[in-house]
Amino acid sequence: MRPMIALILMALIGQSAGAAVPAFVRDVDVSTLNGLGAKQAGRVVPLRSFAEAFVTDVHGDTPMVAVDGTAVDPLVTLLESVFHPERAMEWCTVASPGRAEPRRAGEALEQLAFDLPAGDFDATQTSDLALLEARLALIVFASEELLIAPGEAGAPWLSIDDARHAGHGALIDRLATAWRLGDAPTVNNALSDLGAALQRDQRVAGVRPWILNAERLLDRVPLLSISVLLYILSAVLTSLKGFRIACLLAGMGLLVHIATLACRAIVLDRIPVQNHYESMATVASIVAGGGVLVAWRSKQPTILAIGTALAGVLLAVAEWLDVPGRLLELEAGILSSTAILKYHVLTILAGYALILFGAGIGSVLLVQRATGNSADRIADLHRMQTRLGYWAFWVLGLGIFLGAVWADRAWGRWWAFDPKETWALITWLVYLAMVHIPASRLAPSRQPVIVAILHLLGLLAMLWTYFGVNLLLPSLHSYA
Repeated sequence: MRPMIALILMALIGQSAGAAVPAFVRDVDVSTLNGLGAKQAGRVVPLRSFAEAFVTDVHGDTPMVAVDGTAVDPLVTLLESVFHPERAMEWCTVASPGRAEPRRAGEALEQLAFDLPAGDFDATQTSDLALLEARLALIVFASEELLIAPGEAGAPWLSIDDARHAGHGALIDRLATAWRLGDAPTVNNALSDLGAALQRDQRVAGVRPWILNAERLLDRVPLLSISVLLYILSAVLTSLKGFRIACLLAGMGLLVHIATLACRAIVLDRIPVQNHYESMATVASIVAGGGVLVAWRSKQPTILAIGTALAGVLLAVAEWLDVPGRLLELEAGILSSTAILKYHVLTILAGYALILFGAGIGSVLLVQRATGNSADRIADLHRMQTRLGYWAFWVLGLGIFLGAVWADRAWGRWWAFDPKETWALITWLVYLAMVHIPASRLAPSRQPVIVAILHLLGLLAMLWTYFGVNLLLPSLHSYA
């Protein structure tokens, strides 16, 4: 057995596997801590978000429960792990694939200790042991992992033990003693005093509470899901001749969408285009915004339906599927090297939005032509898809050029036929062919269909460049 687990086992054996969390936790008031932050993965996060993530990592889907059956506040659970880790360990759970119900740490360790003399553990027991070790280690080191604001700007953030030596020793000792004794009134007084002291330290350290509040908003409210529903409802109402209401719903969805991206940008102090999740959300906002603006000015319901439907589907994929990048993370070092890279990425994403919108209009044109719609309607769609093709050609070309400028500065070369570069060029060549269609010898009656087909080919090339290269091919752009 691993040494750490053996030590924990000796500490836990003899405890009741069903030991209850003491009733005093129901009376603990942690409201004074709600505005505080903690340092995690190099950035400041809301303390409550830190506590919620800690509870999930340690207790899984079986949180600590008080004697009356109510779930314990995540902040209280975190403080229990800091000030009374022995009792917190008892509430670690193990949910092995071979068992229907999770087991508490005491029960699992007692069974492991009973099975140990019989020989090697089987696969389930080994899995239990590894999970227990990881979860118990989080509790053992909780007082070191919880980093709170220092009392001076630019200083390193402090663990609980460090804070004892930085002016808060008496407060923390009073809190720790009262916590272990189960003295709720003293705990609440100590938490109130400590919360006020840490609020002052945060102001000195330059932590802005409104940014922490913005992150809590992102954590608690499914804002992009609201945008998805508004976009889809707008597309449906447009098809039912409710153009004005559809525009209103699409505008509301767009406002929520942009506000969410703005919150993410404020929290992370960067443009939200670093990963697949963020770039998909950004492309969806451009498509939705373009659809609403053009439809409102031209009074064309079809444009609104295409824009909102495409934005809704793309945003739903990003929000509801396991797309990488949803978690709030700092910017990768290479992505913060120069402003040119940000312009490159934003320009490329704008080009992708134009490609997506153009393919949507091209698809509608092909369907309407196949179903025998009026020539005037086909001509309107053709004019729109041609304009989008021109814009996609120039915007995508500018994005590729900016990428080459950045590559020369970062890697010392303009072009190396990296898979992403190669497929971006292929995508751009599709649109190069498209912009020459009006001047070609093709009969005018055939040009709408050819342009629509090229839009669909451009979409396929773009999707392969966007997803396929990143996920399936080795590339210097694998982080993009």
